[in-house]
Amino acid sequence: MTQISPTALEEAWQAYQNTPIDLVADSDEETKRCVIAAITAYLAQREKEGFVEMPKEPTVAMRSAVAKFDWESKCDVDWADGYRAMLTAAQAWVPPFKIGDRVKHIGRNEYGTVISTDDGVVDVEFDIKTSRGAVSIGRFDERWFASHEGWLIAAASQEQNDASN
Repeated sequence: MTQISPTALEEAWQAYQNTPIDLVADSDEETKRCVIAAITAYLAQREKEGFVEMPKEPTVAMRSAVAKFDWESKCDVDWADGYRAMLTAAQAWVPPFKIGDRVKHIGRNEYGTVISTDDGVVDVEFDIKTSRGAVSIGRFDERWFASHEGWLIAAASQEQNDASN
């Protein structure tokens, strides 16, 4: 097991204590928010210390990064460069939805189904057709999700809420 960093543990404890708690809300959800804040603070501190969380075994993306690494152009091979390529590949953005997931686009107030997540882009086929009767497709990448936080959400519970209103 990896050694616990005392500094990161202190950061986690501070984040846990500093997370505001809504005493009226569901206590399990409030506790979960505090724990998430603590884990996030711990990992952020470890990253400042030069560590990142990695899988125990190389992923396909990590193996691919090493395979694509230009070993031939270097006179002196620096294995650290290959290692960094693997780390970068392992930390690649992962779309928040899977193929088949139902989603709701808050800005458009439309529901749709995720039809692809290739190359880190979420493609959604919306239920409502365009004015010409064509299928409406939305493409959302990491930059879009970062700048439009909360605009594309899991729709299962939202559809149930909308149906009951």
